[in-house]
Order: sequence, then structure tokens, then C-alpha cells
Amino acid sequence: MCPHRENIRRHLAFGAGKHRCPGASLARTEAAVALRTVAGRLPDVGLVQGEKGAPMLGLLSFRAPLSVVVARR
Repeated sequence: MCPHRENIRRHLAFGAGKHRCPGASLARTEAAVALRTVAGRLPDVGLVQGEKGAPMLGLLSFRAPLSVVVARR
């Protein structure tokens, strides 16, 4: 790994097709379980409705918001 290389955004990460990482599905499942557990333990915290067209991280295998705003109710 070389984080300062010129083509840092061009990588396979979880890969695609027959070279897809066998642990990718497990990693997504673990993240979902962790986020649900934290959300369940913080019942007075909720999402703040974001702007339409908020910046998204668009990778080959998934998309995700670059930030999520939460606040106490």
C-alpha cells in the first residue's frame, strides 16, 4: 500500500467479478450490525435531514454519503 501514489483512486479494494473479495459481504454485514447496535443504544439521537444532492462516495461496488449529520432529539 502506498497512500501517496499518483493514482490513489484507481484500486480494486473489494474487487469485482471473479476477483471479488470473499470477505466483502461479511464486511458489509459487520458494518450494518455495528451501526444498528450503536443506533439502538442511542435512542435520543437521530439523523438530520440532509440536502438533496449531498456529495456521495461513488465506488465500483457501492455508493455512500460522504457525511451524515446526527443530532439529539
